[in-house]
Amino acid sequence: MTAISQMECCTMLGIDPKTLRNWLRHAHLPFVAHPTDARLKCLTPEQVQQLATLHARPIAPRGFRFPATGARSHPACIDAVALVLSSAKRDSPG
Repeated sequence: MTAISQMECCTMLGIDPKTLRNWLRHAHLPFVAHPTDARLKCLTPEQVQQLATLHARPIAPRGFRFPATGARSHPACIDAVALVLSSAKRDSPG
């Protein structure tokens, strides 16, 4: 079983850890224990996908790090801007 740490899940979904815990509570999904360190809270890739689908969130690839653009930039905003820019390039003529 692949386990994704709580912080990595937050990065992948572009959300705060408190939001992740809230989403898990509402979806009745439990954290799973890390295979080698039971103190760590993790999710399975299927759980991350389920949360992303429930909340219409894109999932960043594992290991992806958002660029440092200042303390006030939220990862979800950066992801949304990147998505808009990439679709604008794709839809622009010539």
